Amino acid sequence: MIKRTQCAKYLAIFTVAMSLYGCILDDAVLGPVVSFTNPANATKIQTPDFLVNIVGTATSGSNIVSVDWVNDRGGRGTAIGTETWNTGNILLDFGTNNITVTATDSVGLSDSKSIAIERENTSLGAGTGTATLSWNPPTERVDNSHLTDLAGYEIHYGRSSGSYTNHIEISNPGLSAYVVDNLETGTWYFSISALDSNNQLSDFSSEGQLNVL
Repeated sequence: MIKRTQCAKYLAIFTVAMSLYGCILDDAVLGPVVSFTNPANATKIQTPDFLVNIVGTATSGSNIVSVDWVNDRGGRGTAIGTETWNTGNILLDFGTNNITVTATDSVGLSDSKSIAIERENTSLGAGTGTATLSWNPPTERVDNSHLTDLAGYEIHYGRSSGSYTNHIEISNPGLSAYVVDNLETGTWYFSISALDSNNQLSDFSSEGQLNVL
């Protein structure tokens, strides 16, 4: 009789321990999970479009409180919706845009998913217009200290004033002029920024405009 009672006691303890262990495992997987439904099952896509709207879902054991996105080529925002969401239109720069979507739940846990979207420049070679840009290399920073580590420039240009969908990186700080070619008919707007050795970018210069006939 004693042996049977002891065995029953040990069995009860072992069952409780297994049940607690199962609870720990369940809690560990209840954080957010982000999925893309459009585009689905892709880590990299190509498109000629200048805008993209990513659609997806986010699930968690707790309520999803926010879904945010960021584009490494510039731009960030909050998606529309939570468990089912869409980013709205994201502006794409030419080349590869790495877009990361992050869902956060009510207990502060988060999950991120990324996609590389390459915007193809289908207009290259189609236009005949050229723009010759020239500038004076900067010698001072905004705090009036001497600029000693100028590393290059970025040329920004696009179809709308103040909205530049294209950019060209120039790694030679000694240049003070550049020719942008293959421009299609219409109005183009240009600006330039200086870049130092720490990848700090200056404000945009005053804007230039060109009408390609």
